[in-house]
Amino acid sequence: MKKISRASLLALFLAPVSMCSNNKNLETEYLFLAQECYEKEKIPTATVPDIQKLFSHAYKLCNDGKEEEALKIYQEILKHQPNSVEVLYNCAFILRKRGELVEAIPLYEKVLALKPTHPYVRMGLGQAYLALEDFEKGWDFFEDRCNNPRNDVKKFADYIRNNYDLTGKKLLLKIERGFDDTFMILRYAKLLKERGATIIIEAPKELMPILSLQNYIDRTFLVNTPPPEFDFATITLSLPWTFKTTEQTIPKQPYLVADQKLVAQWHEKLKSDTQFKIGIVWKGTNSAYAIPATLLASLAQLKDVSVYALQKDSAGELTAISPCGVKTFDTNFDVAHGPFMDSAAVMKNLDLVITVDTATAHLAGSLGIPVWTLLSYAPDWRWFTKREDCPWYPTMRLFRQRALGDWHDVITRVVTELEKTVHSKKVASVQPKATTDINTLFSQGIQLVEQGKIEDALNNFTYINEKYPRNTQVLYNIAGCYRRLGKLKDAAEQYNLVLALDQKNTDAAFGLALVRHTQGEMKQGWELFNLWRKDIDLLPKSPLQLIDKKVLIKVEWGLGDMINFIRYAQNIHELGAQVIVQSHKALVKLLTRCPYIDGVIPHGSPLPKTDFQVPLLYLPTLFQTDEKKVPNTVPYLTPDPQLEKYWCDKLATDANFKVGICWDMGHYDTNVAGWKRACPLENWHDILRTNNVSFYCLQKEQLDQLATLPADIKVHQFGTDFDTKNGGFMDSAAVMKQLDLVITVDTAIAHLAGALGVPTWVMLPYHTDYRWMRNRTDTPWYPTMKLFRSQTPDDWKPIIKNITKELKKLTHKK
Repeated sequence: MKKISRASLLALFLAPVSMCSNNKNLETEYLFLAQECYEKEKIPTATVPDIQKLFSHAYKLCNDGKEEEALKIYQEILKHQPNSVEVLYNCAFILRKRGELVEAIPLYEKVLALKPTHPYVRMGLGQAYLALEDFEKGWDFFEDRCNNPRNDVKKFADYIRNNYDLTGKKLLLKIERGFDDTFMILRYAKLLKERGATIIIEAPKELMPILSLQNYIDRTFLVNTPPPEFDFATITLSLPWTFKTTEQTIPKQPYLVADQKLVAQWHEKLKSDTQFKIGIVWKGTNSAYAIPATLLASLAQLKDVSVYALQKDSAGELTAISPCGVKTFDTNFDVAHGPFMDSAAVMKNLDLVITVDTATAHLAGSLGIPVWTLLSYAPDWRWFTKREDCPWYPTMRLFRQRALGDWHDVITRVVTELEKTVHSKKVASVQPKATTDINTLFSQGIQLVEQGKIEDALNNFTYINEKYPRNTQVLYNIAGCYRRLGKLKDAAEQYNLVLALDQKNTDAAFGLALVRHTQGEMKQGWELFNLWRKDIDLLPKSPLQLIDKKVLIKVEWGLGDMINFIRYAQNIHELGAQVIVQSHKALVKLLTRCPYIDGVIPHGSPLPKTDFQVPLLYLPTLFQTDEKKVPNTVPYLTPDPQLEKYWCDKLATDANFKVGICWDMGHYDTNVAGWKRACPLENWHDILRTNNVSFYCLQKEQLDQLATLPADIKVHQFGTDFDTKNGGFMDSAAVMKQLDLVITVDTAIAHLAGALGVPTWVMLPYHTDYRWMRNRTDTPWYPTMKLFRSQTPDDWKPIIKNITKELKKLTHKK
């Protein structure tokens, strides 16, 4: 019998399950391990047939692919040795591979009861529960796949779950398992980036080119090389568990992009082909998922269809299918520009991708490409058991074997559906929107939203809803389009429809909260706003619970939010509570000056023991805030007296009307039409030419725009030490108290000026943040603030004209 070395055993113990299931050699070692452990049990053989020989024979059958025969022998052994851990496990393993998940789970659970330290049983249980769509049990068991506590992963998860705002945190994601898993899990990297984190990814060299295109990945480094400095680290396949992912909370929008230059190049090469273009892949690393190349290539015989082979490493097969009419690419494909680079660019020029379970399926899905995935009788856990759709990828459709090994039936169904789809496209070319290819329309709708073409996106989603009503994803996107268009009543109606169908849809509740806020319905808005919190039951329900307690206010979201809502610390202080604030590092010195705050802790530092931890944006809910109850006494922030005197002396010689300006919010801004907050300095010329006014730059980024100003316009700057030597916002606060007015776009500068009680004019885009409501020129949050609103998307001219006129009036009076 083959013996396994200690090193091999350790490597196998640490190997991910996909290695065991996708690599025949490793699978052989896996079964030898089970056999060896079984022999060590020293089973008496006097009263039963030679069980050791039966075990060896079952192993050989399983290794030869005769799993049903092997299972019968293992079950026979169990009649004599019902508590044999390795036989029970091998039975469960075979049943799971055969798709008999309900039957496998009790065996796994018995193994777990007999041997809690078994290295694979939790992983097997996790995959079984996930395949049955029991996410809660599935992720918990799957997280124990190495039977290793992995403290770094737990520390990462605890921090992510308890801190929404990740600004300034460097997160290291270590890639686990194959390319397919990586493409699938990258959606969580984008989610973390949207919360302010710096994303660092450890990856193999094959993925470096395509990862470098993703703007939410800040840095990559090769596997087995020293990592850069980071704050928290985790393994990529632990991210669904970290986020406690359910079907409803899977991030579903496309999150990978292709190289746009390559997309354009392939468009030029393929544009002469006016037929329905399909990319095909017939095999990956797991032979159990492969389909005969000639069988899939037969699709090229269909009318009005062009088939392109996206398959690699199959030179012989590519030659064999050429007579079928399948088009192939040269040997530089995915080589000259790097792995997956040409594939992604070509996919963006295809109508459909048809593939077996490979990395190609995940790449197409993550790009938002329509993709049909052909699955074996007992596929991987992520495809579940009976579904034809895929919660991971809205543009994916699943075609399953109905009988073990029967690909002919799968292809027959694919041909039938493909003929319908091709016909639909031909009809659509004559009659726009007469298409049943809903996945394509959904993907197009998402892309249109990202491009800022909201009306077109709304048309797409509305058409889908007419054909397939009551789909919560579609209704949610319709609501989002209405909100972006400023049609708040329609948006609220759609969000309510989503919640009627799915009461736990926190995304819809959050969207409805933003609508209610914008409509001025603050109290209802705040109640809905906090429904997404998983720890809502642990938070105080009444301010009275905070009397004489030690309370930690936890940082959330951006600098502007902290400045805006820290006002509630006064309310807590007035209850006799000790108030500790966790803050962005940039605001620590400023907040330390507040007499109602007893201590300030930089974000990322250890937290003290307190009676309550209250998230910042929960405070308006706690104090039942409506417009009349907004604590709007200003100033509630104050500058350092010494800095205030310093800047008073510096600016004393300027007898003009002094105005501070800020025109850009930096990299946090959006490109969606009508929502972009930045007003480039080139638009400000009329304002900056106002007589008897001195303008001072409060801007930290985009300072290169100052160099483009005409020679007759002057804007004063404060130098590189400004807000750095004395601490974040410390100079800004002191300078603002010496100014007559601050004119700014919607940034932290606007909130700081308002909190200091400085006269402030805020320039708002056509679509504004929820807190500014609608059609108002004032705001209940800041009594000294005036709002100037755009009346059409991305048109700042009327605002500039109005501000110039108002500024002249103001300076004339002075």
